[in-house]
Amino acid sequence: MIVVRTTESSFGIVLENLSKSFVDVEKVFVVVDLDLQGAPNRLELTVEAIGQMLFRRGILNYCVLSATTASLTESSTVSLSKYDVLLKRLILYNLNDIPFKVLFPPVLHSLHGHHLRTLFSDNFPYAYKLGHSWEGNDVYLLSLAKDRFRCRVDRAVMNINRANALSQMETVQTELESGRFDLHIPRAHYTRKNTGVRQMPAHEWESLVLVVPKSDQLNLGNIMLQPFSVEVWKMVCVYLLTRQCFKLVSFLKRKYIRLRPVRFLYQWHPSLGNVLTVGVELITFLLIEGYLAKITEFLLYCRFKRDPQTLKEFFRSDIRVVIPEYMDPLVTSFEPYVATQLQAKMVRPQEFAKLPASCCARIHTLQRAEYIIRTQKYWDKEVGRRQLYILPRSLSTISMSYLLGTKLFLPELLRTVHPTHVRKWSDGAVHPNAAGVCVAFGAELCVEGLAYSGGLVSAVFVVDLWLVFEFNGVWVGIFVPKSKPIRSPQ
Repeated sequence: MIVVRTTESSFGIVLENLSKSFVDVEKVFVVVDLDLQGAPNRLELTVEAIGQMLFRRGILNYCVLSATTASLTESSTVSLSKYDVLLKRLILYNLNDIPFKVLFPPVLHSLHGHHLRTLFSDNFPYAYKLGHSWEGNDVYLLSLAKDRFRCRVDRAVMNINRANALSQMETVQTELESGRFDLHIPRAHYTRKNTGVRQMPAHEWESLVLVVPKSDQLNLGNIMLQPFSVEVWKMVCVYLLTRQCFKLVSFLKRKYIRLRPVRFLYQWHPSLGNVLTVGVELITFLLIEGYLAKITEFLLYCRFKRDPQTLKEFFRSDIRVVIPEYMDPLVTSFEPYVATQLQAKMVRPQEFAKLPASCCARIHTLQRAEYIIRTQKYWDKEVGRRQLYILPRSLSTISMSYLLGTKLFLPELLRTVHPTHVRKWSDGAVHPNAAGVCVAFGAELCVEGLAYSGGLVSAVFVVDLWLVFEFNGVWVGIFVPKSKPIRSPQ
């Protein structure tokens, strides 16, 4: 984490100096303590400019702290803000009105004193294995939540191999629906509906790209012609023409030696012909040796056919694409032409398991694709080259979400309802401290956290009222007017 205290005018210079020392920008979190110097109306424009500058340098994890004063008599207003470049909107929190704890995702407010079962899988940069430990943004966030809310976290790691790598989302769905796990780390993009898997937005967007295998066919024409550039081949043509001109001059000299101008030139430069002949033969020797050396080098490094660089070139090639079943709704959301072509080249994981590992393209997020190529996960040691590359074209922009299990919220809440609150509600009156029934949510953290989850509040309220009326045996006559006594069933 880097804390920068600067002004609006000098932030660009400070950022330029800081960016020279960044090694992995995906691990950098920048906190900008901004001094607006008495200009509170420029906060939105300044934060937008800062977000654009950080985005161009690959820094997505940042926040801007600013204190503004409208007049000398008013107290300063402290705000925490961030500009979302992809959605082009400003996220602004007034810290004078709301505490810092509401900035945590609402799911973290319910972890106080609970036993959280998490399922880990590999998805850079949110969670990935580095040596014997797990690193990543979501791993750090879970560690902070564990210390901040004092909850117990049990971690289970998915064993990924080639047989189940492309169907891991199916496994995650099964584990979350069964209630064995409460939360999946890291965040992911999930498009299925009508299942037991619930989602919580992570307010993160990723770009989808194609990771394409490189060609393994030798390009003989490229090998024979590319050792020299176009400029060198032009020089070779000029050299051959010059050599033919010298032969022509030599022929004319022998035939028209009696002419006075020719005799004059021949007598004035008697050794010019010998020098030029030696130079021509030397250049011929150097060209032949250089060409043979380049050919040998190209053959040793195996110059292959040109790889596709655009989507149209990729669709014209014979390279197929691995698309698991859970990605079908995602593929259909692409542009119609792109979706049709991808479905025509589709290979299911069961069929892909029987094919060579480097024969098909895959769809990954941009950061995941860069991580795969940078860590040389697909490096051909025999040939000495990378097997995959990123096609320079974005397919779509997707939103990321946390996947939640079926037993994370409501069942745990109902099991921890305090019996004294049930007795206070037994007369049907709503107690002023009704929010205290949510003991499991951790005192005041529950109230503020549930304020941002309207649907959950409504569901809990309805269930609690149902329990109250059930305990008192009056749920049958709940809609009967008070003036009429409730008759017992015959």
